[in-house]
Amino acid sequence: MKTERPSKKLNGSITRCVIELQDKGFHFDYLALSNKHLYCVQSSELISAENASVRLVDLGYDYLFRCIKYVHTVETYNGESGLLITDGIFFEMQVAEA
Repeated sequence: MKTERPSKKLNGSITRCVIELQDKGFHFDYLALSNKHLYCVQSSELISAENASVRLVDLGYDYLFRCIKYVHTVETYNGESGLLITDGIFFEMQVAEA
């Protein structure tokens, strides 16, 4: 008897977008923290959101968590660039926390 497993994948368009941005030099992964800071996963650096340029570039449906994911680019003032994937638009997250 064959059992079906739930699909564990993101939207293919999100995956393509991430790959394209990585090819353009956005190599770091960032997490948004509730205290208006970004955390770089690779360097363990904590960056104030005021010291970075964060832009929304794409969105797509995440089938695993059943929600919309927003893809942002992050460019810091020290020259690093990477990606931030969130459940909401980063700017709106900042305004909601103010």
